Order: sequence, then structure tokens, then C-alpha cells
Amino acid sequence: MSKEKVKKQLNSLYKKAKNAKKDTFFFRGAFLPAKWMKEHGALSDEDYIKRIEEYNGKVLAITGKCDLQADYNCLDKITEFDNVTTYTPEKVNHIMREIDDDNSFLSVQKKYKRLAKNPIHEGTQKQIEEFLKL
Repeated sequence: MSKEKVKKQLNSLYKKAKNAKKDTFFFRGAFLPAKWMKEHGALSDEDYIKRIEEYNGKVLAITGKCDLQADYNCLDKITEFDNVTTYTPEKVNHIMREIDDDNSFLSVQKKYKRLAKNPIHEGTQKQIEEFLKL
């Protein structure tokens, strides 16, 4: 699946969330929280960056380099902030598990289900623990 197709699906998802009349809505085989999706769909990348910059607390931003749902390069926009720690582990996906085969949009749901049984990536776990000690 191409990035363009993923963007199209995300736009469709946020549009359906925006029009939802109940607390949850059905999209592509799953019930999703409408309020959460509406709030996240309403924010641009610039909005998120501004909120992080203005936030007075510590921030740990983790995106694996094999995350198909979030681009780890976006963390470059917030690494300069004093309150932010970023971590981009190799071979780690959106659910913070190390991938062990090809990284395809076509098999992502099956992969998440299978890999969710594994512990969180060891380096990610250590990064979280160290961050919490700060």
C-alpha cells in the first residue's frame, strides 16, 4: 500500500470521526473512539509541535524506524526543544515491538496481533525507564 493510499484512508477515517454522532464509530472492521479521533484529526503537525514547545513538562517521543503509521523523521522538528527526549530505534514498529520479517502495509494488522504477544523492544523499554528516572 502506498503512502498516498494511507493518507486517503486517514482522511476518510478523520472525516467519518468528525461526522460521528455517538461516542464510537465503525471504521474498517473496528469500533473507534469518536472524541479522540476528532481531537487528533483537528490538529496539524504544526499544532502538535507548538503544543510540545509550549509544554513545561518533560516529553519522551518514540517512533521506531519501521513504524508504518508515524514517520520517525518528524521527530527532527522537536529534538531542539530542551524538554524533549527522542528515540528512534531500528526495526521497531508502531506497537514498539521489533519486527522479524518484511514490513508491509498489507500484513500490518496480522503482524501487530502476532507481535503484541512479545515484550516491548528492549532498548525502548530501557529508554522509557531511564526517562522516568529524570
